[in-house]
This record gives sequence, structure tokens and C-alpha cells, in this order.
Amino acid sequence: MADPMKVFEGWTQRAKEETSPSVDVRDAVLRGIRLRDPQTVYPLVVFAAGSTVTAVLTAALSASFLHVMTSPVGSVLAVLPSVVP
Repeated sequence: MADPMKVFEGWTQRAKEETSPSVDVRDAVLRGIRLRDPQTVYPLVVFAAGSTVTAVLTAALSASFLHVMTSPVGSVLAVLPSVVP
């Protein structure tokens, strides 16, 4: 069986010999995104808006309950004397 490090070193050597393609596709991709039909993007916008509203409401409710919550460490320390002899 071949040494795994030798195999890995062979891969790295072959990767160093590769050349990157000379074609730039950024403009074509951005043009495709700009020309995309707005109706296909609409469900994603609705989903993102719903997620944002849910996150804001959850943060607001959590902040309002912050003063009621007890410290988790305090709860553990309160139970500790009854567990440890």
C-alpha cells in the first residue's frame, strides 16, 4: 500500500502545475442575475422578510423576559448542596 503522505504530496505537486482558466465569467453571471425574472425572486424576498420579522419579535420578547430569568449558574449552585453530601 502506498504511503498516504506520498500520495498527498503527489496531489499537491499536480495542483501546483495547474493553470487557472483565462476566461472571466463574472460579467455573464452578474448579467444573468440582473436579468432574472422578478417573479422567481419574489418568494425568496417574502421568506427573508418573514424570517426578519420573526427574528426581531423573538429578540424583543427575549429582551422583555431578561429581567425575569434566573442565572443558570445560580440554579446549579442552589441544587448543589442537596446533591453533594
